[in-house]
This record gives sequence, structure tokens and C-alpha cells, in this order.
Amino acid sequence: MAIGLLLIDIQYDFIDGSLAVKDAQTILPTVYKLVEKHPFDLIVLSQDWHPPTHISFASTHKKTPFTTFDHVHPLQPAQPIKQELWPDHCVQGTRGAAIESGLAERLESISPGSLKTASSSEDPQEKQTNRKVVLVRKGTQQDADGYSAFSLNGYLGFTDLPRILHSWTKESEDERIDTLILCGLATDYCCLRTAIDARKFGFRTIVVEDGVRGVGDDTVSAAWKEMERWGCERVKTAEEAWQTATQKK
Repeated sequence: MAIGLLLIDIQYDFIDGSLAVKDAQTILPTVYKLVEKHPFDLIVLSQDWHPPTHISFASTHKKTPFTTFDHVHPLQPAQPIKQELWPDHCVQGTRGAAIESGLAERLESISPGSLKTASSSEDPQEKQTNRKVVLVRKGTQQDADGYSAFSLNGYLGFTDLPRILHSWTKESEDERIDTLILCGLATDYCCLRTAIDARKFGFRTIVVEDGVRGVGDDTVSAAWKEMERWGCERVKTAEEAWQTATQKK
């Protein structure tokens, strides 16, 4: 058994920026505790990383934020995808796209060089399967959005995360990641879609209440029900998450 930690979009625009989630900063003690106190085999950090005129930006279409439209993608012309529109956020190279500094420092101390700063021109997904900490960027394509750390919306494509998780093995052991603990922002969007995809890819998935925050009460409640329907396990604290993960199911 090997255990991975998934940290979803813990970035400034979701903490105190243009798309801030209420009480987002309150997840940080739980996230820090998981990173510092528990010996995860692999830690994966997702980073929303949008080009300046991304399809999800209301400004790109001269429309109002928090509305939707049907987007026809060339790979799927017969099935329009409902695209939600947001304020500009997590634009490549900006402070808003940067990983929260306390988390970045802790991860850098575990695996120096595994995290690239937002201003780096290097691709952080390149050749990282043997690292302790891996950064996966999402939402990088101009004409496609992606809430999940695994995939684009509508499954128009996939990030590097499925390959990273399924190809990871412990040194000198034929042991693979089978359990994921998940924290991040926001419960009812990127955490929800990532948790469901984790289950679809066959991983035991444990979501930590103290380590997630969401956008709306109704959508958060619906998200928890949906995650539980997919077989995700819901726990309260970092300690409970680790205890649950280390118990054979």
C-alpha cells in the first residue's frame, strides 16, 4: 500500500484574490499538518494556470462573470459543453496563480526543486514521476477548461496526473499508489471533479473536511453527496484522514 496527498489549487486568487473562496485560509493549518506530520509516499499539487484570454474568463467574451454559455469545441462539435464564466484568475505568471507561500516553502523543504515558481518557463510536469513532490498544471489550453486535476472538462483531454499516479512505484518495491487524501479549493468545483476522477481511475479517495472550503452552501452540500455517491470517504481532520488511509479497507 502507498498513500498520496492531492492538494488542489491552493493559490492566491482562490485565497484572497479575484476568485477568493470564503474562509479559504482556514484550510492551511490542516494542509500544513498533513505535509509536515505524515510520511506520504507522493504529494501532488495542482495549479490552475490560465493563458490571459482563457475561455473561462468572462472578459474574454465580454460577458458577465458567474454566467454560462454553451461552448462548441472542435473535438466534440455535436456535444456543446456548458462553460461557466469567471473573473480573470490564476493567469500564468501572476501572483494570483502562485502557490500559497507557506505551502510552497514546506514542499520545497521536502523535495527541493520539485516546485517551480509561477514565473518559471520550465514545464513542471516534465519527468517528475520519481519525485516526492509533483506539480501538475491545469487549464493551460486557451479553448478548454479543466476543473479536475486529472482531466479537461468534458474529458476532451487529460493532464499528466493519471500517468504520474499509475506509473509511480516505491524504490526497489513493486508497490503502487492506491490511496489518495485530498484537500484544497474549492469543494464544489475542482475538489469535487478531482475526487470523482480519482475514483474513476480506481483510487481509494479520502476527502478532509477541515482541508477544503467551497463556494456556496447548497453546492457544497450537493458536492459532498456526489463524492460520497462515487465512494469517496469523508473525514474531519488531518489525523483522522491518516488513520483512515493506513487502515486496510
